[in-house]
Amino acid sequence: VGNLDANMDCAYTSGTAVPYPQYYAYQLLGGANFLGLGSGGNMANSLSPATLTGGLVATAFYTGSNDAMALVNPTGSDVTNVTVNLQNLGYTNPTATLYLLNSANGQISSQPLALNLVGNGVTASITVPAYSTVGISVKGQ
Repeated sequence: VGNLDANMDCAYTSGTAVPYPQYYAYQLLGGANFLGLGSGGNMANSLSPATLTGGLVATAFYTGSNDAMALVNPTGSDVTNVTVNLQNLGYTNPTATLYLLNSANGQISSQPLALNLVGNGVTASITVPAYSTVGISVKGQ
């Protein structure tokens, strides 16, 4: 924690210090209430296509309690209409939460993500804003 300023110099003043942005990225990836990799996880066997539209970087993984995907947009432009397909989930009645982390959100924001059942998986269409990380957590029975 520290004082957020243009210097990002880790200055600390009691009563005004707040977590740095990196804290929230760690929380998104590792926190049990988010993507849940704090206790470990497994990488998905494949991710297709290998190169994503608009410069997106993505990875998918699964744990004992959920399947998840993280997408990072390191560019200055929103990437719209990104189709996300997750297959072989093994869940009945899957539900999903979309998490967003960027400079417009002081902390991680979340919202339900509508899923469409397709074959042995689910699909959804999302937007990944400029300079942001989007996490998707899918759970079910």
